[in-house]
Amino acid sequence: MCQHPASNTGMVAWFKLNGDLNDSSANANNLTGSGGAIATTVDSPYKATEYGIITKVNYAASNTTVTLFTGTDHTIPNGTMTNPFSSNQAVPYGFPASRGKWTVSTFIRISATSSTPAGDTWYMPNAGYALSIPTGDFIIEYVATYRASATGAPWVVGRTTMSTVTNAETIPELTTYQSKDDATSGAITLNTEFNRNHPVSLTSATWFYLLGLSIAGGSIGASNGFQPNVVLKAECAYI
Repeated sequence: MCQHPASNTGMVAWFKLNGDLNDSSANANNLTGSGGAIATTVDSPYKATEYGIITKVNYAASNTTVTLFTGTDHTIPNGTMTNPFSSNQAVPYGFPASRGKWTVSTFIRISATSSTPAGDTWYMPNAGYALSIPTGDFIIEYVATYRASATGAPWVVGRTTMSTVTNAETIPELTTYQSKDDATSGAITLNTEFNRNHPVSLTSATWFYLLGLSIAGGSIGASNGFQPNVVLKAECAYI
């Protein structure tokens, strides 16, 4: 029960929400339940049926632990479940198998640069360029425009990667490479969109970071880094 406030000046209504929808003030601004709702009804935030993909099974000390990936639209409640079912089919009848529903992703609309980058050194110019990928088999993909510049250089190279650390390449298959030449040896800028994807198998949830690197035949320019509209995504490989 809600206690009556000490001052009721300007009060429009006072709802105890203790078994009814009535206004307990003198104003009688009673509520009416919609769709048959009553004050004692407890709504559940969960759907009648929730779905998930089993990504790991572990047996230890007479207990079996099942790890599920629930995608973008489903949530497994932290409580007693009724009528749980599992299937060894990749896509059981009725399973919501739309590819876009079984991903984790982030879309970054801002640019991020390293104002004084050293050559041939991996940088993550912004902490937001990261994606946590759940346990299981996933296909990692990123799309990003990287800017690499140099002065007094006949050429410049830009490289990007998704890595499990913030200062080194860990999966070469996720690394890109692009170069630009300029015979005048003046200021030179490479501004290119990079795209890579590669499968990974994770035994636990893992953070991946988007990194950039610049190499030049001269002095590395200032403000090398990523342009807006970066996409980081991991799609469950079991669908």
